[in-house]
Amino acid sequence: MAAVLIGIFVWVAAERISVLRMEAERVAVEHAIGTLKHALGVEAFRRAAADGLAGVVALDGSNPMALLERPPRGYLGERAGAASAAAAPGSWHFDTGRGALVYRARFPEAFPGGEREQVYRVQFRFRDHDGNGQFDPGVDGVQALELAPLTSSDPAPATDTQGRAWDLHHVPESRISGGSELEQAEQGGRRSAADPPRTAQGRLEHDRA
Repeated sequence: MAAVLIGIFVWVAAERISVLRMEAERVAVEHAIGTLKHALGVEAFRRAAADGLAGVVALDGSNPMALLERPPRGYLGERAGAASAAAAPGSWHFDTGRGALVYRARFPEAFPGGEREQVYRVQFRFRDHDGNGQFDPGVDGVQALELAPLTSSDPAPATDTQGRAWDLHHVPESRISGGSELEQAEQGGRRSAADPPRTAQGRLEHDRA
């Protein structure tokens, strides 16, 4: 009887420890993403003040880890191809082929979707009024720069705005070099709410079900 009770106690304890480890991993990733969003916002303001919108657009697809003085534990640097696929669980890396930051989860079930790879991409979002697949100041409507979560199987832009790092509609023009460019872009953004949103890569965003 005592052996049975001990066995039950050990099983319950193991289950509890597993839950705690999953929660710790999820919180650590959320903290890292929050730090990256802050760093990305600071860099966006810096570039806007120096180079106007062109400097902000250039951040699309960039490596946000390069903005940190001290990357999170387990960051492996930039990788591509087989080296990206072989990244160890519990590690971060920037996949140069996808232009995306990847975290390889130890406990995939701790994350939405239960995927082994948690993928994030810096995206400059705009409304492509003229339909040419690229951002044109004074014509296209500016939306935001964001660190957006993607799926590992489909790296197309996500419509979720929870990853927004910098909302261009709420930036005082006095903080931006070339403020007239921003003003023209925002005026373009008010022309038609029916125009489909795009990222700087020119891909149409998919509506979520």
